[in-house]
Amino acid sequence: MGNRIFERVPTSIKVHFRKASSLLFAYSVNISRGGLFLATEKTFENGTPVELELEIPGIGATMVKGDVSWARHEDSEQGPKGIGIKFSYLDEKLSSFIDHLVSNFLEVKFLVFSADVSDGKNMARMLRSIIGSAQVDFCKNQKELAELQMESFDLILIDVDEDEDEAWQVIKALKNHPSKVPVLALASTDELKKESVSCGSLGVADNPPQFNNLRLAVIKTISEPSAVSPTSK
Repeated sequence: MGNRIFERVPTSIKVHFRKASSLLFAYSVNISRGGLFLATEKTFENGTPVELELEIPGIGATMVKGDVSWARHEDSEQGPKGIGIKFSYLDEKLSSFIDHLVSNFLEVKFLVFSADVSDGKNMARMLRSIIGSAQVDFCKNQKELAELQMESFDLILIDVDEDEDEAWQVIKALKNHPSKVPVLALASTDELKKESVSCGSLGVADNPPQFNNLRLAVIKTISEPSAVSPTSK
């Protein structure tokens, strides 16, 4: 087509993260330092300029500019569907904040909701293999759940097969909880998975979990922002 008459207009996106740890996952899932991964159903061509307005707990709103450097069009063992963004400009305050998150990776905390203690312990071993020093707490019923501070967790994994009715009650309650902690349901059938999602589970994985399937589901569920929308110009 020859020379461009108009400059390319950056795609402008507002991204809200639930917790600082979800930003950490979006950052660490990327191929290299200097960018982040954005879980999104939208497709972008490589090289597309992107302007991100990030809303991050503990730091507030900050602007990041970059370009789409790669795209994953389907979920795979390498990670969930989305795009990798290479930063062309990163605010110094945000850069320091990310460095702090990386150095304090131990803060990632899971809650496993399962009436079967042995299943819960097996799941905990897998989670610690996914994230070396993750903290994993256990909960066997709704009474124990009510005594916990939900906002301290990064992800809640729920065994649906043990008692599907109770599991769905818990998922519905967590969906409406002010902390908005993401839920990952573990279920043995497509029907149970579908119902779990309709109750409010953000992610699903096989039950019993296979390591690669669980790893993908954990990364996808935590790194997915709470909201992604166009910014108003």
